[in-house]
Amino acid sequence: HVNGDTTFWDALKAGAGEEYADSWVLVSTATAPQFAKLLSLVPTKIALEKLAPSTAAWTEVAGRKFNGVDTVGLRDLKQNQGDTVYVAKDKTGYPVAIEFGKGGGLLTFTDWGKPVTAPTVPDDQIIDATGTKIS
Repeated sequence: HVNGDTTFWDALKAGAGEEYADSWVLVSTATAPQFAKLLSLVPTKIALEKLAPSTAAWTEVAGRKFNGVDTVGLRDLKQNQGDTVYVAKDKTGYPVAIEFGKGGGLLTFTDWGKPVTAPTVPDDQIIDATGTKIS
């Protein structure tokens, strides 16, 4: 299930924001392939290797501060998309954020090591978009 605002959905497909904004949407990677990389992280531990292939040609770029965490920026020169992965400068080295260059957007990771309680969404509040092409 994916939840996003109007801007999030419209960035994926023009007009989708009106239909899906602020709703829980069931998506399929067959009809919404842009979610494949993100959804592949859900059942497993998030690791930098999952976020970027080992064939990447990483170069260090200026870090930023996210939620008070100092980071080191890493950019993959082979993809040439301008995407930057920011990892914590501390001993954990956890991914803190991914800034998407082409197309824009920012994905942040917070509260590492803290317990997570997933919200329970009633079935009647879920929009099934598994048969709808979202791209």
